[in-house]
Amino acid sequence: MHPKEFYRNLPRKTVAACLLIPCEQRHLLLRKCITGQWTLPGGIVEQGEAPDAAALRECKEETGLFPAIERLMHTYFSEPVLLDEVPYGDSVHFIFLTKPVTSEQCSAIAFNDDEIDGYCLADADELVKSIQSNLGRALSRALNGETYSVWKRTHESLRAEADFYR
Repeated sequence: MHPKEFYRNLPRKTVAACLLIPCEQRHLLLRKCITGQWTLPGGIVEQGEAPDAAALRECKEETGLFPAIERLMHTYFSEPVLLDEVPYGDSVHFIFLTKPVTSEQCSAIAFNDDEIDGYCLADADELVKSIQSNLGRALSRALNGETYSVWKRTHESLRAEADFYR
C-alpha cells in the first residue's frame, strides 16, 4: 500500500482540551448557550494545533481570559459508539490546570461568541456534579490525583444530544 493511501485510511480521532481555572478557592464553569450544560473553557484542537494552545485559544474566544497554564492535570479517552443515527468516533481529551485568576478578572468575563452565555464559580464537589458528561467524571478522577482515565459514551446521552441538534 502506498504511504499516502495508508495515512488517508487511518482512523480519525477527535482531540479536545480544556482549562481548570482556579479563582478564590473555586473553579470557573461556563454554561453552553445551545444545551444549557455546564463545562470548562476549552474545545476541539484544530489541525496542527497543540492541545494547550487550543485550550487557551478557546478560553480567550469564550471568555476573554488568557490564563497561564500551570500543568497538564489529566488525560482521558472516550471510546467510540457506533450508532446508525449518531456516528461518534473515539476522542482524547486534555485537562490543563491554570494558575489562579483574580475575582476582578472573572468579573470582567466577556462572552465573545455564541457558544457561552453564563459562568459561575464552583467548589470541587459542585464542579464534578455540574458537568454532566465524561468530563465531569474525568475531573473527579483528576481532583483525586489520577492522571488518566477511560470512559464509555452512553447510547442514551448521544441520542439525546443528536436529537437536540436536529
